[in-house]
Amino acid sequence: MHFNTSKCHVLSAIKRSHHHQYFYELCSVVLKSVESEKYLGMPLSSDLSWSSHITAICTKANQKLGFVKRNLKGTPRELKRLAYVAFVRSGMEYASIIWDPHFIKDSDALERVQRRADHWITSKHDQGTSVTALLHQLYLEPLEERRRISRLTFLYKILNEHVAVPMNQLHLVLCDRPVRRSTTKQRLKIRHCASNQFQKSFAARTVTEWNSSPDSITLFALVSSFRSHLSCYFMPVGVHTPLPKYPSGDWQLLSRFRSSGMQNAESKMWNPRMWKYLQNGL
Repeated sequence: MHFNTSKCHVLSAIKRSHHHQYFYELCSVVLKSVESEKYLGMPLSSDLSWSSHITAICTKANQKLGFVKRNLKGTPRELKRLAYVAFVRSGMEYASIIWDPHFIKDSDALERVQRRADHWITSKHDQGTSVTALLHQLYLEPLEERRRISRLTFLYKILNEHVAVPMNQLHLVLCDRPVRRSTTKQRLKIRHCASNQFQKSFAARTVTEWNSSPDSITLFALVSSFRSHLSCYFMPVGVHTPLPKYPSGDWQLLSRFRSSGMQNAESKMWNPRMWKYLQNGL
């Protein structure tokens, strides 16, 4: 196998502020040391922080939201909501089980994007408008709660072998003895975390929330049942209620809009049928 040395870099993650720098060679070429590098679309940094990644996510989400605003003027509320969920929110939740922020500033930055979308969808821009009330009207969940549900759902899939992720790779061990403040029979051992990065990682952070979940949720046999009941358990009443489903043809049109419009220039994205559809609504 031949490696392209220009695309290979060295990234060191170490707790000490001062450390010895080592040089690595590949095919007689000294590899360049970097502070951040992308892997499977996720930027990994030497300090194991996700703040820069979240900043980039918010910037891209705001750009997408502005793009949708410019091209969906005068459309019904339901279509605006669908466009936001499909084009903006989906990008803000890519691999969120890994980078789910624990800093308030990062979490608030993500929520601000959704609040801007709420005001645009409902056409209510008054400063005194309650954002919580808008979320209830649009049946949109807080992004923080959605990320928590995604983390617990993925842990459920690991424990029930729905995904090819062995428990031992994440140091997940079932506990036979009662765990303090645990309400589920499928308890997991809580590992000691020596660093803040490990304490806020997916495995260590989600285990505590899993042990506090009731058996009426964790023992479901189906993933869909687990997630729906988990949403009802965490979300306020009325927030998790879905909107009426759209016909299959609407989804096909919107998927075509997503594949053509969000990746090409605005001047090339619209065709007459799509524009008529968006203008007339559902």
